[in-house]
Amino acid sequence: MQHALDVIYRQHSRGYQHDYQAGFQLLDVDMSGLPCGPKAAFATKGYFVGQYHRRGRQVGRVLATAYEEVVVDRLFAGNVQLIKAVQPLVEAAETTVELDATKRARMILRVDAGAGTLDDLNWLLARGYLVLAKEYSGSRVLRLAKTVTEWVQDPVWSERSFGWVTEPPPGYVRPVQCMAVRCRRQDGTFAYGVLVCSLSAEQVLTVLGRPRSQAADPVAVLMAYVTFYDLRGVGIETSFKGDKQGLVSPNARRNALRRNTCW
Repeated sequence: MQHALDVIYRQHSRGYQHDYQAGFQLLDVDMSGLPCGPKAAFATKGYFVGQYHRRGRQVGRVLATAYEEVVVDRLFAGNVQLIKAVQPLVEAAETTVELDATKRARMILRVDAGAGTLDDLNWLLARGYLVLAKEYSGSRVLRLAKTVTEWVQDPVWSERSFGWVTEPPPGYVRPVQCMAVRCRRQDGTFAYGVLVCSLSAEQVLTVLGRPRSQAADPVAVLMAYVTFYDLRGVGIETSFKGDKQGLVSPNARRNALRRNTCW
């Protein structure tokens, strides 16, 4: 069945026909919980938002975001999270799209903190991908966030600000940039996140369709990196929501983006 779906995708998809010389290809990778009955295949107790002590499965997805095409869907047990699924999902996508080293060098993989471990990111970087991810380790996030010397206020959401991590991030097999994001909680304290990105400033600006001249402005570059990650909210997150709730209204898309940017 998987082989048949690969053949169909190659014959009819725009993602497979992407011109890598003309521009980057963006793949979003994520998982979503699917509660089910106890007798269903892979039914296991796991984490499902707002439904405690439920059994279900997890669906892992790779989305060719620019084309709104599902490249890979794989079913996992309910207790499997992205930290264990990202590598088999990416390997499956490589088979479907028939990625070689040249194509991987023009492929951007965007993932959330579930795939943001040092081991997973190094595995992706070593295979030649460009990566935008959210750091997995809470202790590393706090340590890196402390190196920010100037926080920039988000112009859209007053509770959020971001800044450059000034300490060189340790342990990565290729050069990366790190940006810290903080969001004010109701009690006045901050929740922190750190973005890890192997794209240059010029590459991120090009993907967003912004003037490359902005690369000389550190604040504009910082906001470009954060915006590029925020767009997961109208990419793969909307893809999952569309599967579960049918056609998604413009308001639902905006709400998905807002939830993602509040970290």
